[in-house]
Amino acid sequence: MGVPAVRTDRAAPWRPAIDRHVRVHLHTEHACEECPHAPGEEGAVGTVLDDRPTRLAPGHPYLVIFDRPALREVHPGLHLPMSARYYAGDELVPA
Repeated sequence: MGVPAVRTDRAAPWRPAIDRHVRVHLHTEHACEECPHAPGEEGAVGTVLDDRPTRLAPGHPYLVIFDRPALREVHPGLHLPMSARYYAGDELVPA
């Protein structure tokens, strides 16, 4: 087995604009080098609020505020609502 490709925003084919309505579409064939994503994020819909990367997520500049909280599993069986999250461009598609 090879090492999964690392995702960077520079390789993203699409760069959503601020105020754009988007859907989270995570790609299982890539490894995310920043905060791991949770299965509850897949398909979540929201609006891009910002497009500036942070020090902790340089490859994930798009801050998405969800229409409804996405669920993140923090322990087996314990899900917490998440109202916003940073994403790479290739993790988002038009909604």
